Amino acid sequence: METGFFHPDRGYWQTVSQPSAAIRMSYPAGTVEVPIKPGANYEWIDGTWIYTPPPPPTLKELREAMPPVTARQFRLGLINASRALEAVDAAIAAISDETERARALVEWEYATQFSRLAPFVVSLAPSIGFTEDEFDTLWQEAMKL
Repeated sequence: METGFFHPDRGYWQTVSQPSAAIRMSYPAGTVEVPIKPGANYEWIDGTWIYTPPPPPTLKELREAMPPVTARQFRLGLINASRALEAVDAAIAAISDETERARALVEWEYATQFSRLAPFVVSLAPSIGFTEDEFDTLWQEAMKL
């Protein structure tokens, strides 16, 4: 029979069987036996388990969770958002560092899919006139294509 314990400084722990009296004596003063914790998002407060919802995801976490889009979806998404593909070519041509420009060109011409937070994608958005939020919308629309 599993048994739950709580200590104000050490938090919650659970045993797989009822601990012997000798083991319980080794627990820090102030430890109390409690019902088994119902889930990860619960806290022991004033003698009861209280559900505490996890914090909402950050914008970065939401963007990390966006699935990649294919090159076709990305290009059609740009066109649907009124951006000419030539604008991407111009943005790449404007990169001053020769190596970075070559890398960006390879990404644009040869990648079969694009991830929302890939460095090329992140740097491209403002270069062709998108805010981060607008680019998120483009991404969500491109996923549907």
